[in-house]
Amino acid sequence: MGIPKFFRWLTRRYPMILQEVKKEEDIVPVDNLYLDLNGIVHNCVHGNDPKRHERISRLEDMEELWASIMQAIDEVVHLVKPK
Repeated sequence: MGIPKFFRWLTRRYPMILQEVKKEEDIVPVDNLYLDLNGIVHNCVHGNDPKRHERISRLEDMEELWASIMQAIDEVVHLVKPK
């Protein structure tokens, strides 16, 4: 569920934390990377496929979901390259 209005408060208080990245050269140096996995897990479970909204219950589906989550995290870490 998260904390209501926390994202809005955080981005208003620290506007530099939210930046649009169009190409790899646009990424500023990052010391620490903190991830809220709600968005990653939601996209991995549902994605853009409306038929995938059914509940994941089979072991194969859970392994596929876990692999998808790990791949999404790897993509973010490799893109940002935190120190």
